[in-house]
Amino acid sequence: MSGKRDLSGYNYAAISSLVLTADRSALPRRDKEPDGAPTSLAGRIDPREMGSRVQREVPKDLEKKKKKGRGQG
Repeated sequence: MSGKRDLSGYNYAAISSLVLTADRSALPRRDKEPDGAPTSLAGRIDPREMGSRVQREVPKDLEKKKKKGRGQG
């Protein structure tokens, strides 16, 4: 069993409170993220435009399904 490592050099009491900190100077700042507070949409949206992009379409195989339903009933 020569594959076992010698871990006697690690003393739990000595390293248990060791905290490593990363260098965050190269990371981008996150100042403009939303904070979760509710914001008003007054003045930013027009209520008359709500639903203006909705499109109604018929399923592609509607006739096929109708024929199949009539055949079984």
